[in-house]
Amino acid sequence: MTLFAPRAGLSRATWLSLLFTAPLGPGAPAALPEAALDRTARAPDRGASPETLVAPLDGSERERLSVRAARLETLLDEWRDSGWWVLGGSDEGFPRRLRRRLGADAPALLWVQGEAGPCARGGIALVQGTDRTEAQILVSGATSIRLKNGSITIEPEGGGATALRLSPPGCEPGNEAALAETAWALADAVVVAGLSRGDSAWAGIVSLIDSGRQPVWLANMEGDAELLLRAGARPAPPDGLRASVLLAPKPSREARALMDATSVAGFAEAQAPFGAEPAAGRVKRTAHLRLVSDMGFDRAGRGRDLAGPALFDLFRDRLLVLLRGGPLGAGPIAEAMGLLREQTDLWLLRALQEQAVRFDPETTLYSAA
Repeated sequence: MTLFAPRAGLSRATWLSLLFTAPLGPGAPAALPEAALDRTARAPDRGASPETLVAPLDGSERERLSVRAARLETLLDEWRDSGWWVLGGSDEGFPRRLRRRLGADAPALLWVQGEAGPCARGGIALVQGTDRTEAQILVSGATSIRLKNGSITIEPEGGGATALRLSPPGCEPGNEAALAETAWALADAVVVAGLSRGDSAWAGIVSLIDSGRQPVWLANMEGDAELLLRAGARPAPPDGLRASVLLAPKPSREARALMDATSVAGFAEAQAPFGAEPAAGRVKRTAHLRLVSDMGFDRAGRGRDLAGPALFDLFRDRLLVLLRGGPLGAGPIAEAMGLLREQTDLWLLRALQEQAVRFDPETTLYSAA
């Protein structure tokens, strides 16, 4: 057996990561330090012979590698028979969002059971307190991402499931925080139910909220949800958890101030008659909704929403006409209607909650429902 010749179906980099660093179960020699892998797999001359690559290692390291290689060959057969296969961080199928969001903290290896496709398509990560049941979180229209028995389970709404592990099947799941961080990095949004400060996921969720990397929604106000709300989590929409709303862009700080409003006042006027439908692919400046008063703030620092329900109804009706010409982003919608972007973001979120429009997270465009 050649230590540096990978098994069919494995890239050379993935084979070396397994050979040097992966836990291979009871009885196998311990993993070698990262420095040993640095001296071989990351050598400048990738075409060097095995003898050249192994030269920097001492005798005990070479012996450990030889025993680990034999053990790894056996395990690869066992994993394959159980439906598991391995993805390395440099492999083409490795989820790019893990590299983008976690950087150097992204896992070097993933053990996959099922299709790899769902790993790259996002979804809603569901996080629950220790004493809560999974039945408490129901999100319609979305792939769910959960932690189950040391694995990440990805379940598309149409059926089927993919499982991911950060350690080999049969081994200890390893760092629970790293597993949770990986699950959340795969998701487009996170929904939390009944989480308390004593739960293992608490610190990670607070850090995720603070980073603003993905929106964090509260399915209910159980546990210490009030603290998460103050930290920046979003309350669940009144009409239930739906992917089209949960995956909408996060409103700006100004828009969130408007959503916290306790008083409604002001009015808007149409500055031009609403024109004909815009041609497909073009944004036609059809009308303006102009707020006559500026946004004020109360003593608590909360914004007052100057746009009352009647104005939103006007916005929604004109938005639907505008979208007949094709999907548009929030910026072009604000421009076409002559609105501040903050007010547009707020009203678009309300339109999503009412299911008047749809939002595509891939293109970040809105279309008529």
